[in-house]
Amino acid sequence: MPKNNRQVGSNSRAFDKDKQQWLMAWITKAGKTIDLYSAVSDSNQIVMLSKHKTPQGKYACITFFDMQQDSFEWKLQWSNDGKSNWLEVHRIHGKRVK
Repeated sequence: MPKNNRQVGSNSRAFDKDKQQWLMAWITKAGKTIDLYSAVSDSNQIVMLSKHKTPQGKYACITFFDMQQDSFEWKLQWSNDGKSNWLEVHRIHGKRVK
C-alpha cells in the first residue's frame, strides 16, 4: 500500500440497460482480488453494493451523496450479512481540483 495508506487500483463500469443499474469491477495490486459491485442511483445518491464478501469477510456498501458541481460525500459501510446492521468504516469529502 502507498505511504499515505490510500488504496490504488483500477475499475471498469458498465450500465445494464435492462436492469437499470451500473455494474462495477474494482481491482488492486495489493488485494489480488476483483471486487464486484452493482449500483443504483437517483438524483440524490449512488449506492453500490458488493456482490461478494471483501477480503475482510464483510459485504460492502459504498454511497456517493450530497453531490454538488464541485464536491461530493462518499462513505464505505460494512455488514456481516449484506442486508442489515451496516457499520460506517470510512468517509471521504471529494473536492474538484481547479
